[in-house]
Amino acid sequence: VKNCTINNYNDGITVGNSDTIVLTNNTIINSTDKGINLEDSSQIGIFLSKIQNNSLRGLALSNITGCHINTSDISGNMIGVNIDGSSSSISIFENNITDNNKQPAYSIGVFVGGSSNASIYDNTLSGHTSGGDVSAGVVAQLAGADVKIYDNHITNNGNSSASQGSGGILIAYGQANLSGNNVTDSITTGITLMSSEGTTVSDNNMSDTTGIGIYVTGSSNVQCSNNFIKNSSAWDFYSDENSNSNTITNLTTEDTTSSFTYSGAISLKHASDPGSEPPGYSNLS
Repeated sequence: VKNCTINNYNDGITVGNSDTIVLTNNTIINSTDKGINLEDSSQIGIFLSKIQNNSLRGLALSNITGCHINTSDISGNMIGVNIDGSSSSISIFENNITDNNKQPAYSIGVFVGGSSNASIYDNTLSGHTSGGDVSAGVVAQLAGADVKIYDNHITNNGNSSASQGSGGILIAYGQANLSGNNVTDSITTGITLMSSEGTTVSDNNMSDTTGIGIYVTGSSNVQCSNNFIKNSSAWDFYSDENSNSNTITNLTTEDTTSSFTYSGAISLKHASDPGSEPPGYSNLS
C-alpha cells in the first residue's frame, strides 16, 4: 500500500492475519481511533509515512512478529506508537515522533507494554507535555531486558502535573537497556526507573531538566555507567529508600565524577562551591 491519503476514518489502515505487508509514503490523518492498526500479523514495514492527528494511537501493534517503523512523521496523536506485550522483533528508528498531545490523560511518544522485544533508536521524540496521567517521550511498562532504547534525541517532554509519570524516559515495573540517549529539557525527570529490576542505564546525556536528572524509586539491581548530567533544577541523581543493590559507575555531574554501590536513599547535586569541611574532617576532595 503506497502513496495513499486516508482522512477521517475510524482506523485509517487495518492489517490483520497477514504476512509481509509494506506501507510506504502514506498520509493517515484525523482517524477517530487509530491511524494504523496492526493485529495478528508478521513482517510488516512502514516507511516514509505521515501519521498525524488521530484521536488515540498513531500506530497500534497487537500480536505482531517483525515490524520496522522507519523515516515517518508521527505527531498529533494521543500515543505515537503503542506496542503490546504479545508483539516481538519490533524496530522503531529514524522517525520524528512529536507533539502527541491529542487527549488530556496521556501524552506519549512510544509506549512499550509487557515483555515486547523492541528496539527504539535514532528517533527524535519531543513535545509530549499535556498528559495529566503520563507525559513522556518513551514509556516501557512491564518490559523485559530485550527492550532497548538507544541513541535517541529526546527533548521537551513531561508535565509537572502528571500523576503517574513524567519526563524523557520512564521504565515502570520491568527492565530495559537505555544507552546513548541525549535527553534534554525534560520536565520532572530525565530518566525515571519505577519498581524496575535489573535495568541498565549507560552513556546517556541529560541536561536542563526541570526536576531530577535520574530518578530511581523502588528499583533494585540497577546498573548505571558513564552517564553525564548537568543543569538539573533539583537533584542530578535521586534514589528513594526503597531502592537496593544498585551500582553507579562514572556518574558525571558537571565536573564531578562518582562511583558507588548503594541500598537506600541517596541524592546528588552538583555544587560549584563545595562549602566548608564538616567538623572532624580535613582535606576532603
